[in-house]
Amino acid sequence: MLGRPVNLQEAAGLVVTLFGAGGALAAGKLWVANRKLTLDARSKEQEGDLKIEEQKDQLTQELLKSALSQVAQLTLEVERLRPNTEHLYNAKQAFEYLEMILFPDSPEEKLSAERRARVFLARMKRVEEAQGTIRNEVQRQQSGSHLIERRTGAEND
Repeated sequence: MLGRPVNLQEAAGLVVTLFGAGGALAAGKLWVANRKLTLDARSKEQEGDLKIEEQKDQLTQELLKSALSQVAQLTLEVERLRPNTEHLYNAKQAFEYLEMILFPDSPEEKLSAERRARVFLARMKRVEEAQGTIRNEVQRQQSGSHLIERRTGAEND
């Protein structure tokens, strides 16, 4: 009987035979109650799983928001410090060229270091000129904007 599927009619007949009609009714009620408890337990388990998933999703969202906020703050810091790192790199290069010129291992190395130092200085001069041109252009545009604002304000008065 255990190796084959259960036939409900046979099972009901067996229960009636063993317990009589009243026993069969009681067994049926117990089975229904047991089934209901099992289904309720499964339903509560599924609800619990859903709550856990919701909490995981909420936690994941909070972690992502926090991580993105940290990245944004770090990006601002890097952007603020970036000009300083360029100046630091240029100063480091200048010191390296100076060291190679002052303490060369050979006359050829000194000549090579002097040549690279001249190229470096020429590049620094071009950078300074470009920065000066940019500053002048910004100042020119700001002055033009102020002049337009003054004219517009004078016409409105």
